[in-house]
This record gives sequence, C-alpha cells and structure tokens, in this order.
Amino acid sequence: MNIALTGTAILIGAGLLERLLLKRARDRLSCRILVNGSRGKSSIVRLILAGLRAGGIRAAGKTTGSAPRFIYPDGEERELHRSGPPSMNEQILTVRQASALNARVLVVESMALRPQLQRFEADRIVRPQITVISAIRPDHLEVMGPDTRAAARSMGRTLPKDGIAFTWEQDEIEILLASAAIRNCRLFTAPSRADVLGIEKLPYTEHPVNLDLALAVCRYLGVADRLAFNGMCSVRPDPGALRLISRSFSGAPVTLINAFAANDPVSIRVIWDRFEPERIAASRIALLVNIRRDRPHRTEQLIRLLRSELRADVVVLIGDQTALVRRQLVGNPWTAEQIICAGTGVNRILSHLGRIVKSDGLIFGLGNISGPALEILRFFSPPS
Repeated sequence: MNIALTGTAILIGAGLLERLLLKRARDRLSCRILVNGSRGKSSIVRLILAGLRAGGIRAAGKTTGSAPRFIYPDGEERELHRSGPPSMNEQILTVRQASALNARVLVVESMALRPQLQRFEADRIVRPQITVISAIRPDHLEVMGPDTRAAARSMGRTLPKDGIAFTWEQDEIEILLASAAIRNCRLFTAPSRADVLGIEKLPYTEHPVNLDLALAVCRYLGVADRLAFNGMCSVRPDPGALRLISRSFSGAPVTLINAFAANDPVSIRVIWDRFEPERIAASRIALLVNIRRDRPHRTEQLIRLLRSELRADVVVLIGDQTALVRRQLVGNPWTAEQIICAGTGVNRILSHLGRIVKSDGLIFGLGNISGPALEILRFFSPPS
C-alpha cells in the first residue's frame, strides 16, 4: 500500500513539475501565436517567421503539416522524426525549445483535430496572445464535427482569451465572432495587401489570403508591410506548398502541379480553376491521386469529385486501397483504360507516368501529401 501511495505521489509530483517548467518557458516568450484553420497553416507560420526576422524580431516556430519541422530564429530548420503517432508533447517541447533559444516570439501550427484537444492545446499548452484562423473547409469532419459549422465552433475555442485574432474566413464568420465575444477576443479580417505588394515575387505559388494574414500579424507586432514582405520573398516553402514544377521527364518537358496538400473539395476546385491556362495548354493531363487508408472520409470526397467535376486523360491512383477506389470510378464516368493503380513504389509510379505523360504534359497531384507523394515531389524538385 505504501509503495502504491509513493508511486502515485511521484507521478503527481512529476506532472506538477512538468506544468511548472512549461509555464516558466511560456512566460519567457513575449508573444505566442497559434495558427489554426483547414488550409495554409504551415505556409502562414513560415511567412510570419520570415516577416518577423526581416523586422529584427527573434522568433522561432514549428510546422506540423506535410513534414513537421522546428524553425530556428535564424531561419534554419530541423525535421522532426516521430517514433509513433503525433503527440501534444511535441507542442510542449516546442515551447520549451523556443524559450531556451531566447526567442521573443513563438509561432506554432495547431496540430490538434479533435475539439477537446484543440481547446487543450490552446488553453493549457500554447496559451496564445494571437490566433490566426486561415479558412474553414470540409476536411477532417469525421473528428471535428459533421459540418464546417462544427469545425468553426471547435476552432473558435482556440481564440485567445483577452487577446487578438486574424482571419479570412467568411462563410462561418458569425460563429467565430460569437466565440470571440465569449473569450473577450478582438477578431479582425486581415486587409488585402498581397496583390499590391506583388505576391508573384514569392518563390512558390501562394494563396493571397495566407500572405494577407501573415502580413497582418507582422504589422500588429510592429513590422511594416514592405519590410515584412521583403523577408517573405526569401522564405523556404513548406514541402506541401502549392507549386508548379517543370522539369524534363522521360526526355520530355513535363509540369507537375503540387496540390497534394489541398485535401478538401473546395480547395481542390480553387486550385483546379486557378491553373486553367496551364490545363488548356497541356498536350495531356494526368491526375495523380494519393489515397490514404486512414482518411476514409477524404477518400469519399475525392471519389465524388472525380466522378462529377475533374476531367483529364488519365487518373493514376497511388497509395493505399487503390483497387477499391478504381472499382468505384470505372464506368462512372471513367473507362477502365483511364484508371491506373500504380501502388506505393516510387519507381513503379514514375514508370507509369513516363509512359502516360508526353511532351508538354501536365500532372495534377492531389489527395494527400504523405507517403509516395512526398517522394514524387523530391523527384520533381530535388533539394538544392
């Protein structure tokens, strides 16, 4: 009995010590920024950090999406290798590391999906003074709620108490405003500045709203738009950032549109329409669709989209359960010859693409960024 009581006391003491260490680390950071939303979180984190660096503000941060990375105050970064599934301990370690590096500002991407974890991450770990909510799209609804209204309520609980928040969300803005009122948070829509400053100068294809939100945060922290933007022009894009990559493939010029990180139908439609000139000019279009076994709701959305809207010469299915997806597409409206299951092996996928895509062809990558998609991106855009 005494041993059990002693063990319990040790566990309680360890928990209290962990909370104390986290609080001390958090309090050493002058400003903590949490970036939430369905799309663009990693890019926004990187843009904010680049803008703050340009303004002479010592800032560190972490992205969670395509490939989790800790970003140091000098802009260097380190990939985080996980031994298991993502854990909130990652955020705790990030707060402590940024504090140890004497960062003034911490910028982190929200890694929680379930509503209770989103609130725990905001209120117990990061405790942001500034929250950014990019956009609320129909993604991860199997855990966030049945619709975007439920997702908005969940994200609204991550708004800082007595703090400030920026958003570009329009459809669910009333829900966010209601949450802001409850938490005494000032919620602003970021002004449009991307086109004025010249968003095309960025080293990759960025959504204007992401740049607008990053500029709004930097401006609030005292960095002028032009100075912040100049720093952002040298930002290192996230592996999942929307990019149009051209290279010689199987002896012919081929273009890949990296839309793998656009996981919901709304985002995919926006990107599909955005690159209409490239689609019209292409001699042949291949949809490269990456399927994940652990994202069944997302797979259902992709199937509906492929049946009703996206049109191409061929669909190349990669990742998991491709045979199952193929059966649901053949005849509705695709022919059997138009649907190819290429599996997960990169060499096999590239072999299929080499036979399918001719000179001046276009590959539109979508679905999911993990697994074979990341390897395909490394092939098309190898590290310098």
